[in-house]
Amino acid sequence: FNTGDVVGCGYNFHTHSVFFTKNGKNLGKAFEGMRGVFYPTISLHSLGELVRVNLGTSAFMFDIEAYRKSEMKSLASRIQRTPVDRACISP
Repeated sequence: FNTGDVVGCGYNFHTHSVFFTKNGKNLGKAFEGMRGVFYPTISLHSLGELVRVNLGTSAFMFDIEAYRKSEMKSLASRIQRTPVDRACISP
């Protein structure tokens, strides 16, 4: 990462996975199987480094709404493909 980059971190509640973004682009899943309570945390490397934090009080560079819609479409598709035993359906 370089000076001026916008780095984001997101949690997908359906897949229990964590992803990172850089300058509005999703970098993919970083961790899977993550469950529990999480707290925003930042680590700096060198003396004099500065960081600006946005916990949702202003718009994110990453289009979280488009991501949410894509994930919902994927989930609906998985549900539609799930076989159902007819014996389990009430007449």
